Amino acid sequence: MLTHIFSVLNSMANQKKIELANRVEPELQVTQFFEPLKILIYNLVTNAIHFSEKADITIQASENGNNITISVSDEGSGMTPEQIKNIMADQFIVSSANVDNKKGNGLGYLIIKDLLKMMGAQIQISSEKNIGTTVYVELPK
Repeated sequence: MLTHIFSVLNSMANQKKIELANRVEPELQVTQFFEPLKILIYNLVTNAIHFSEKADITIQASENGNNITISVSDEGSGMTPEQIKNIMADQFIVSSANVDNKKGNGLGYLIIKDLLKMMGAQIQISSEKNIGTTVYVELPK
């Protein structure tokens, strides 16, 4: 799945001198939610590329009990606690505001939140301004 996603996004990443790194063990398999998970990861990586310059984006995954945790980490512009709070809010508002000279409308995160609901997954965001962001998605196997 990641090979396919990376093949689609590599040209966008290469334009910004960003390295996409797949750190998922090849034997890890997801048997349900394949297409929604692919769309979710695509959106997370696209967001990471959009808010990064000349940095690495790494995807990792691990099994823990009956769940799989997937993380997408970047060394991009990061987010403030307020930005994270807005994204995580149930009443997330789509905005075309210019944040850190990066234009976005928030639709990527609306799609992500819909996919998370459909899969029964949870999201957690860890970020530090000017350092980077890691998004963790925990979903049932």
